[in-house]
Amino acid sequence: MCEGARAKSVPKRLFIALPLPAPAKAELNSLVHALKRSAAGIRWVRPEHVHVTLKFLGDVEEDRIDPIIQALAPISQHSSFWFNLATVGAFPDRESPRVIWTGIKKGCDEVVSLVGSVESSMEGVGFPREKRPYSPHITIGRVKEPGDFSALWQQVSATPFDSNQIDAHEVLLIHSTLTKTGPIYTELESFSLRGLENKT
Repeated sequence: MCEGARAKSVPKRLFIALPLPAPAKAELNSLVHALKRSAAGIRWVRPEHVHVTLKFLGDVEEDRIDPIIQALAPISQHSSFWFNLATVGAFPDRESPRVIWTGIKKGCDEVVSLVGSVESSMEGVGFPREKRPYSPHITIGRVKEPGDFSALWQQVSATPFDSNQIDAHEVLLIHSTLTKTGPIYTELESFSLRGLENKT
């Protein structure tokens, strides 16, 4: 390397999410196992990769990560809460699906409130707010090619889904490394949802 030259840092692909505990991942795995037999052309999300995305930040330079962490710190003022997953749907619709999802039923308002706080904190460090309204969900599959998905929706009707309660007690800042075999997730920071318990 020439004198005075500096290696350029590689941006990190980051997102902010609510993690899911192992029992919830197992429930989703059982759901996917039941659905995947009825539809070809869908790349199903591996259970270890499922989470509730609160905000996708995209490729971020290394020197912006500490300010992001500092801006997210006040998220701990949110109290922990319970939510559960229910129903299966598709974006943009069932006739021409691109994403297969399961929705958030109980605790939906709490998740939306949390997203609002994340959006405000990230706007303060240069990340624009999402223009579309937030739709609380978990992506469980991505459609690779168009086709007839009527059998899938028949299976959805025959497989009602309503998960057990899930404890939302932390928010994670995650680095996603894309590989040929799928993404590798690395936790960069965790923010406990403690409410005002530490305030006098």
